[in-house]
Amino acid sequence: MPPTATQASSSHIEDDTPLVVVSEITFKSDKPLKSVKIKILAGNGSVVHQDVKTPESTQVIFQLPTNIPFSTEYTLRIEHPQFIFRKTIGIEGKELFDAYKRDGPEKQTWKRSYGGLGVTVELVKRSKESPDVPEGASTDNDDSLSPTTDRILELCPRFRILVMGKSGAGKSSLINKAFGVTDAQVSHNLPGMADIEREIPSKDNPHFLLHDSQGFEHGEKDTLDVVQNFIKRREEMEEIKAKLHAIWVCIEIPTVGGRVMETGVENFLKLRASGKLGEVPIIVVFTKYDRLVSTEKIAITKAGLEPTDEEVEANANATLKRECIGPFEVLVGKNIPYVVVSTRPQYSRTLGDLVEVTYENVEKYIMEAAVLTGISQRINPDVKIRTSIEVGKQKYWRGLASNTTLPGITLRDFLEVVHTDIVKVWDFEDKHKFLLSREFKTLMLNSVEVSGQRNPNRILVGGLPMLGAIAGIVSALSGPVAPIVIPIAASVLLALWAAEVWQKTRANLGRIMTYILNLTLVMQNLFWIQNILATKPQQGGGTSPERVSVPITRRFIKLAFQLYMNAADRDNLLTQIDDYTKKVAFSFVLPSGPDATINKIIELISSSTISDEEAFKEHSRIRVLDGSWEHQEDEAWDSPSPSTPPVN
Repeated sequence: MPPTATQASSSHIEDDTPLVVVSEITFKSDKPLKSVKIKILAGNGSVVHQDVKTPESTQVIFQLPTNIPFSTEYTLRIEHPQFIFRKTIGIEGKELFDAYKRDGPEKQTWKRSYGGLGVTVELVKRSKESPDVPEGASTDNDDSLSPTTDRILELCPRFRILVMGKSGAGKSSLINKAFGVTDAQVSHNLPGMADIEREIPSKDNPHFLLHDSQGFEHGEKDTLDVVQNFIKRREEMEEIKAKLHAIWVCIEIPTVGGRVMETGVENFLKLRASGKLGEVPIIVVFTKYDRLVSTEKIAITKAGLEPTDEEVEANANATLKRECIGPFEVLVGKNIPYVVVSTRPQYSRTLGDLVEVTYENVEKYIMEAAVLTGISQRINPDVKIRTSIEVGKQKYWRGLASNTTLPGITLRDFLEVVHTDIVKVWDFEDKHKFLLSREFKTLMLNSVEVSGQRNPNRILVGGLPMLGAIAGIVSALSGPVAPIVIPIAASVLLALWAAEVWQKTRANLGRIMTYILNLTLVMQNLFWIQNILATKPQQGGGTSPERVSVPITRRFIKLAFQLYMNAADRDNLLTQIDDYTKKVAFSFVLPSGPDATINKIIELISSSTISDEEAFKEHSRIRVLDGSWEHQEDEAWDSPSPSTPPVN
């Protein structure tokens, strides 16, 4: 995946080290480039240089002014609309500087490949006398670390989506479930009610922004032009935050023999297939799958049979393909992605699929917007994990496998940034900021050393069937409330290693890998706890498609932490980290290239994530809590005891 724009710094440069600057950038593609745009940003985000070329050839070269030092705090951003999707590539000035061999020739090159696009950057030394630093660039030696999410959220604070569909297509329920939004309601799509230009924010989800469009109903001849013009204007806007990031076209699954989609929707999608709607991702969402399943079950039952759930779904899928998907592909082709969904709790996995397809298509369009897709969605933990990995890869995780040095930066400083990035991606409703508190960070730092203590009686989560995990969570949140004992204050001494200045050692590599793994899997447990509680009971039994708000409490956090620390397979994860760091050792000669450490972290996280399919299946079967958890008083970080007072 292409890296994104991040912040670079130069404080590690010695006084007698010459500045390294970029003299030239070459793009070479296996297919003709339509256009290439470079943009160089200062540390404050201001543009210090930009250039655009439309070569219509496989190679383009940019000669850069020599007054742009790559040793200052700024970012090079490269955008190139190629083929179908516009890609954005961010290259840190610090990354280029670190790649430059001090004892090498005066002129050196940095190369990287992004799919079918090769980028070559020529680096040269220049005198530090009168460097002529561009306005807005930082020249001081303050090497303060900053979360990558901060920079991304500056560029794109909200995921902006247009949701289209006629009245009754289920748009409001879809948005509620996927993004946890209850207050950004769409219109009822009566003529004149839906204003596509209106921005609909949400107090429930500050990283989500909705545009609503009425359906292409009979008699609304101007609607297609209105939507097409809106999409075009948004695509031409310069700032990422102003662009439209995705479009959902909601179509209710037709009854047997019914028309798949109205003429206006068909014409809209044909415009997309012909390339006349630009590059913004468009996903067709076939809604109310549960009604189709119910219809099939009734038909089979009337025939005197007693089908299993699997048999009913198989029949429903066959009908869906024959009556809906087949005609849809005949009308608009096979290049427009689609997802079949239901907002009923037992089909939550279909919403997870929708979020995943959206994320993957936005990722090909604008990387920063894809990160906001992952942050704003509330239904798919796998996409949360993928997003936090992508954010980590942009800067700090990649530094684990490089020759990057961080003089004066402690391990605690480094892990503070990693912690913030991961927590911000999960974006829980955490009004008291418990997840960014000193106590929780201490708990996670302490878990790195505690992880070395083997416990033969581990019982829950990470790798056990989801049924066991859910049962443990529910039993802990219902019935008599017993405090969760995690003596944070008594264990602070175990994290003293974090005060050490960052040095590249096997122990530190293992600690950082363990911290990332521990925090990610604790976040996963917390996600499932919150999702169970967010399922709204209905009067008379069953569950509602609507979600309820579930703020994070210290008790929930401690429960998620305890479940992970008792995980049956955690010892195996620690052993794998230990084996890996032995191979890397002090030389940092990685077993399989510069991304080996990142790949190992991804492998370990992936092996321990809870399967969405199993989770949603068990989630749909679990009894819904009666809501008594809402009235339980939150507990202190340290459970009261004669020797350990509470820490508030």
